[in-house]
Order: sequence, then C-alpha cells, then structure tokens
Amino acid sequence: GFDRGHLAAAGNHRQSQEHVDETFYLSNMSPQVGVGFNRDKWEHLERYVRKLAKKCPNVYICTGPLYLPHLESDGKTY
Repeated sequence: GFDRGHLAAAGNHRQSQEHVDETFYLSNMSPQVGVGFNRDKWEHLERYVRKLAKKCPNVYICTGPLYLPHLESDGKTY
C-alpha cells in the first residue's frame, strides 16, 4: 500500500504547533510506498537534511511527486 508522505516534513517545522499542523494539509502530501521508502529511505533523507540545515546557513530543498508508469494486472499502464 501507500503512505501519505509529507513533502515538507512535520519535524522540520516545530517552531509552533500551528506550523506542524499545516504540514498535514493534503497539498503537502504525496503517495509514497510505505515499507522501505517512506518509513526508511525518505525518513533518512529528512534527518540528513535537518543536520545539513543546522550546519549550513542556506539549504534549498525541492520536493514533489514522481509520476512513473505502472503496469496493472489487466495489462493496462497507468
């Protein structure tokens, strides 16, 4: 299945509860494969970016969905 992955991580916006809450809008989410990606690789990337932001004065991050064709069991590609 899929997770609703955050494009901008809630953990990066802890200056207030309002900021954290705003990361849960659907406009900040993208379907992500849960096991092995959202709960592993993506989480490691978020932690790395947080460390980088503490060390560097400027960090620019671009995120978004990647639409890849998917072959369904009926033979159709979506």
